[in-house]
Amino acid sequence: MNNELISIPKAILATLLYLIGIELIGSWFLIAEKIGFESYYEYYLLIQGTLQLIGVLIFIYFIRKRTFKNLIKKTHRKWYLFALVLGISFVFMQTPLKWIYNFLFGTEYNIAYRFDGLL
Repeated sequence: MNNELISIPKAILATLLYLIGIELIGSWFLIAEKIGFESYYEYYLLIQGTLQLIGVLIFIYFIRKRTFKNLIKKTHRKWYLFALVLGISFVFMQTPLKWIYNFLFGTEYNIAYRFDGLL
């Protein structure tokens, strides 16, 4: 058996702790409202993403036995190409997915494509 695999209960516990941690990070805006941080809506995604990245790195640090050694392992180039193609196609698949969703659930859901940087 591979030494890097962990048991199922440990994996479930780690997943639950991760989800709880990420949700707690998402509650930072409650603190921002209390202290009167006026423009937190403008910086919400930046602050949220930075806090989640730090949380993920801390989580990985403790799960990987307090080391970042071999954090990203080498893999075959075809998987990098596959991930790149899937990432790019995700953007273009939104409209067909919207059509399928509207057909299945009988809704008139629309996606607004805004490229002006506003939420």
